[in-house]
Amino acid sequence: MEIKQTQEEFNSHLNALKENFSDITENELFNWNNISAILMLTIKKNWTTASSNSNYQINSEHVKNFFPILQISDSFPHWRLSVPCHVSKNILNLLSGETISEDWVSSNISYRHKIQNGYPYIQLTLENELRPLKNSLIENDQIFFLKDSTTFNYYVFASREKIFGEESVIITNPSFANVDKTQFEISDLIIKGRKDTSEHKNIIYYGAPGTGKSHKVDKIIEELETKYYERVTFHPEYDNSSFIGGYKPISVKERYEDENGEYFENEVHYKFVPQAFTNIYERAWQDLDNQYYLVIEEINRGNCAEIFGEIFQLLDRTSKYTVSPTKELKEYLISEAFKDDKHSGIVNGLKLPPNLSILATMNTSDQSLFPMDSAFKRRWDWEYITICYNPIDDFKQKNDSFDFEIDIADGKKYSWIKFIEKINLNHIKVNPSLGMDKCIGNYFIKPDNGNVISLKPFVNKVIFYLWNDVFKDEDNKVFEENTSYEDFFPIETNGKKKIKELFDRIDLKAIPSLEIVEDENPLGQVAESPEEMES
Repeated sequence: MEIKQTQEEFNSHLNALKENFSDITENELFNWNNISAILMLTIKKNWTTASSNSNYQINSEHVKNFFPILQISDSFPHWRLSVPCHVSKNILNLLSGETISEDWVSSNISYRHKIQNGYPYIQLTLENELRPLKNSLIENDQIFFLKDSTTFNYYVFASREKIFGEESVIITNPSFANVDKTQFEISDLIIKGRKDTSEHKNIIYYGAPGTGKSHKVDKIIEELETKYYERVTFHPEYDNSSFIGGYKPISVKERYEDENGEYFENEVHYKFVPQAFTNIYERAWQDLDNQYYLVIEEINRGNCAEIFGEIFQLLDRTSKYTVSPTKELKEYLISEAFKDDKHSGIVNGLKLPPNLSILATMNTSDQSLFPMDSAFKRRWDWEYITICYNPIDDFKQKNDSFDFEIDIADGKKYSWIKFIEKINLNHIKVNPSLGMDKCIGNYFIKPDNGNVISLKPFVNKVIFYLWNDVFKDEDNKVFEENTSYEDFFPIETNGKKKIKELFDRIDLKAIPSLEIVEDENPLGQVAESPEEMES
């Protein structure tokens, strides 16, 4: 590709475009005088096939000053960006046969930077509304990209006639050299972007049991393919090798030969087996165009210092530190995962890829066996998940638990929301030795029949929690004096009676029933008779 940078060359090429596209009128969106650079490509045969998927591949060194944010960082060799662009209706109507009334059709150009076989290139894609234009181009057509000096906008022209003599060329306007401020490193963009987005972060969702912490995480990953996330649960026996990986015995079928021919034997070999962190680390680094997640449930039930081990320092996203991996992990990443000792995920040590978020949940009522130290805590963002007593939650979403009902088989039903509201606010929160950590969350128990929570699971889960974990050693008005949990059994008799008495003590009323009562009297005359009207 030719690069031309003199004022004379720019003026000559711009005038050629003006002459050939004289029917394009200037307006508030487009002005010829604001064009700072022109990129022209002559369409090649392989670009016109369906398999080309609307992509043009260009040497990235040639266009590094034409598109914004093309100052490539060694830390981020693969990425994709998108810029707004516009194409005139005249060109679309002429080349693609489209009938368009608007002067300009707006869409986007996306460009992806990649390295293939050691050579950097830009993969240029015409998106959405521009696809008809791309599909209409044939071999030797010329397509032009014009860069606006005042905005991030680009304009796309195309011609069946040859306007420029070059095969492909970039012409820049030197008078705009000090005006164009669109160039900066992709790494700077990513760091700035973290301030305004929840992506690429370490977040712990914490709160009372049943508040919907895991539900919050589920909403983030629910539409993703499983390859985009790993999910683990910490517990006291969970360790570093369970999280990162380690050598394990595996059965391997080995082939041998002797005078009787070949035969196979099963042998036990030791091999490094990657676990959740290494698996998601590898996949995220090899696909920087997509977001990946590592989900950790019950993070405070494991020994975080031991589990994270050498990767603890990586949690500090604002630093540029790398961590030296263990010999076994390094060998695995180089030989099997990346197959390249110069890959960004291993070349200078371990560092978290920019497209990997770590989401964790923590139940504040659990008495953790391994308390988190302050250095570990400060490397996370913390988001408290509150208990919601309203039909709409804090995220403007429907609170499904608002419709849950408790059925104790006495012919009446009771509101689950009203129950937890009275228990939490009138009996737990007001007790200084209990507090919000012991409160019952919206989804502490799930209905077993539609929206109905039946008597048996209510006693076995909710009443047991309140008796054993909340009020066992506390003065309270929820349970009557000298009552034990065993008094709720058998559930069908004693349990029903005890629950009804408990509801009375906390002043929980049954949901009013809507009964249709048939009137015994026949429907009377609606209008008055003439005689009554005259009297």
